Amino acid sequence: MEIQLLKKHGLSMLQIAVEAGRTVNTVRRHLALEEVPKYERNVKGACKLDTHRDYLRKRQAAARPKWIPVTVLYREIVAR
Repeated sequence: MEIQLLKKHGLSMLQIAVEAGRTVNTVRRHLALEEVPKYERNVKGACKLDTHRDYLRKRQAAARPKWIPVTVLYREIVAR
């Protein structure tokens, strides 16, 4: 929206890029769009540890107030 507003004020692409903190190519791409771009949050993919998440939480809770080194947890997961 800011880029389009600066363009309406008569600034050049380079001036808009400097003012908005973007590259000239980004400004050019936004000005070429018919509508304001919609930004959506990326969906977080599955993690390799998702299958072991419950086990890791139980192990860490049992060890409180101390902690278990990651290398030990890793060896336990590999052994399972």
